[in-house]
Amino acid sequence: MGAWFWWMIFGMAVVTYIPRAIPLTFLEGRELPEAVQNVLRNIPYAVLGALIFPAVFFIQENVWFGVIGAASAFASCDDEDRTNNPCSKRSGGKLPGNHSTSHLF
Repeated sequence: MGAWFWWMIFGMAVVTYIPRAIPLTFLEGRELPEAVQNVLRNIPYAVLGALIFPAVFFIQENVWFGVIGAASAFASCDDEDRTNNPCSKRSGGKLPGNHSTSHLF
C-alpha cells in the first residue's frame, strides 16, 4: 500500500466529515423554519423510495414483470390498507398461528 492509499482514505474521511460538520457549526443554537424541518424529516423516506423504486421495475430483465407486479400491488391496496394496520383491521391483530402483531405497531 502506497502513499496514494492513505491519501485516498484521508480524502474520503474529509469529504464525509465536512457535510456533517458544517451544519453543526453554522446552525448551532438556531431554530430552523418549520418548512425546512418538514423537508428534512422527509429526506430518509425519499432516499429509501429512490433506492427501492428502480429495483421494483428491474426485478427481471424484462421491465414489464416489474410494471405488472407494481400495478397489482397498488391495485390490491385499498384506502384502509394505506392508513391503518391491515393485520389489526382484518384479523383483530392476530396472524395465523396465534402470533400477535400488536407489539409491533
